[in-house]
Amino acid sequence: MIASLAALALLAPAAFGADPGEIHRQDVIIRAPFTATVVAHDVFRLRSTIDGRVEDSRASTGTWHAHEEALATLSSTELAAMIDARGNQDQGVLEDRWQQIYRPTKIQCPDECFVLKSFVRPKAWVKPQAVLYEAAAGLKIVARVGRKFARRLAAGQTMTVWRVSAPERKYATRVERVILDAPADKGGGASVEVELSPQHWLPPGTPLEGDIIVAVHRDMLVAPTVSLMRSGRAAYLVLRVNLGETQDDITEIVGGAAERQGLLTLEDAERVGIAHYQDGDAVDPDPNALQAPAPVPPAAAPRAAGTAPAAAPGAAQFPSAPPTRAPAQAPEPARAPSDGKDFGDDPYGR
Repeated sequence: MIASLAALALLAPAAFGADPGEIHRQDVIIRAPFTATVVAHDVFRLRSTIDGRVEDSRASTGTWHAHEEALATLSSTELAAMIDARGNQDQGVLEDRWQQIYRPTKIQCPDECFVLKSFVRPKAWVKPQAVLYEAAAGLKIVARVGRKFARRLAAGQTMTVWRVSAPERKYATRVERVILDAPADKGGGASVEVELSPQHWLPPGTPLEGDIIVAVHRDMLVAPTVSLMRSGRAAYLVLRVNLGETQDDITEIVGGAAERQGLLTLEDAERVGIAHYQDGDAVDPDPNALQAPAPVPPAAAPRAAGTAPAAAPGAAQFPSAPPTRAPAQAPEPARAPSDGKDFGDDPYGR
């Protein structure tokens, strides 16, 4: 009997790189991959409200600022002239003295904001409605998920994201908003949004990748994906089976497979690097393999002497030649009793 590793009655040679494995149970985490970028939302511009001069600028491009924080201070034409003519007098004392009449104008965001661009230069003169800053109410990650997982997305799902340039640094967050593509009945993709905070943010335009956990299947039977073979819409798993005898184009399966179990026959096994199992191949026996019972030969029927054995079923029958007999031999004449003086035949006595 032969017990061997077989891929549904096929053996993979060592050059194919086959490694043994096993089916086992574990949790399967279904992840939806996505590509994303950082986008500024609710973009607005801060403009000058007076004809004056920029005294100082406290905001630069790519910075967060609170509502009460002044991004810049503008002085009116009169106050700017007094500041220029103050001499040795401190500018702060001068501003305190004239603030009731010539109060400096502060440029502030209506709420917490992120400065996208700064057009301010200190001591530069500006006109009313001149653009000083371009800012945004906030930053958010906008991710694109394909149609395969679009319907499985929901707010609150765990989301892992990383920069394309630094995939080793991963950030965990949660989905805040899901927007399905329209028309939804055609099965389009979806967009996922996550708001960024001033404490944890990335610059606008940063390319990102990541995945979203859309489902967790508990205690499932699993096998390595590389162990699967596909033919059309059907999938086949390479299993270990125990083999018996091989005859012609069939081989006995004595363990590891069930009756009527589907299998895949490779028509061009040499091209894909798999060799058909042949009877007599050297294999390592499996100590735990099921052994097939030894076949019991049928009882041999006695046959008459001189008859040939029965031919194998299906074999062609040929007429046999009639048996030949050897020619009869004449009996040799009996010799006379010897008197002890036998000197052989006389050559002259004939």
